[in-house]
Amino acid sequence: MTAPQPKPDPRPHRTAFYQVNELAHQISGDVVLVPDASNLIGIRREALIKLSHWANKGDEGEHLLTPDNIDRLAVLTDGFFRFIDEGKDASVVTLWRGGTPIVQQIDGEPCEAAVDLVTDAITGMRPLQEKWHGLPPLEAEIEILACRAGFTEGHRPKWLERTARANLAERDVDPAASDEPKGEPVAANDNAPQHDERLVPYLAAFAAKDAFISGSTLFGAVVGGLTGKIQIVADGRALFTSRHSKKFIELPAQPKTLAASPFTLGDPASLPERDWLFGRHYIRRYATASVGPGGGGKTAHSISESLAMVTGRPLLDPQGAQAT
Repeated sequence: MTAPQPKPDPRPHRTAFYQVNELAHQISGDVVLVPDASNLIGIRREALIKLSHWANKGDEGEHLLTPDNIDRLAVLTDGFFRFIDEGKDASVVTLWRGGTPIVQQIDGEPCEAAVDLVTDAITGMRPLQEKWHGLPPLEAEIEILACRAGFTEGHRPKWLERTARANLAERDVDPAASDEPKGEPVAANDNAPQHDERLVPYLAAFAAKDAFISGSTLFGAVVGGLTGKIQIVADGRALFTSRHSKKFIELPAQPKTLAASPFTLGDPASLPERDWLFGRHYIRRYATASVGPGGGGKTAHSISESLAMVTGRPLLDPQGAQAT
């Protein structure tokens, strides 16, 4: 008796939307549809279609998200000045691709830090957090005001504190209060591993000379000729990303390590003879070049050799090379 087969998802676009929406919360963005999932180059914010629900409809009543355009699902993240002192006008699109996303900036001044921030949030499965996260109310309010004013770190005029105190008083908030729960103290000798042991096989398989593991990240990995880092995400997958490519590369669960084997020289007599095509100049399956100073007759010589091979006649040397 065969086991019953699972029924196909009747609304895969709904399932996909909820997964992308979860990613959007993680990287502090909005779910959108991109015009073309195969090419993000040149896309502007105006071309993105924002989705607040999987069943959103267009102006003519048609469903915007369908099973046929799931590949266009993405997340738009902007307002990076909330997180870092860069990327105030940067917009970053994360194309979902079924859980192996592509991260690319589409608007604003080029800001690698913004792209790296989103990438690290995805691979580390840690939500983006504003600069004021976890601060006491007064400090948090000052940081919020500084962010709105476009002030970078270290530039906090005195009027910010006065305004912050006034705002908190208006909302009846104690400036010194803290809603952050106190975590359990961690023993200094808890013998916890200093790195993720699951990265060790990837260190052996993909490590460059100076590669090392720190926490849940393998730095200095080389995959496909690119140098970057490998991280184990929450679902156990190993993802590689590099500054030179905004695509995530999903690595095999059990990476194969290189095994060197000694070279054994075979019998030289078994080597096939060279397959000469024209005298001792051209060999089949080998590249041949005529080298000399300009005006020395290389082109005329090559034409003559070609004609000799085509006609089978010794045009250059009646007693010499023959085409074979």
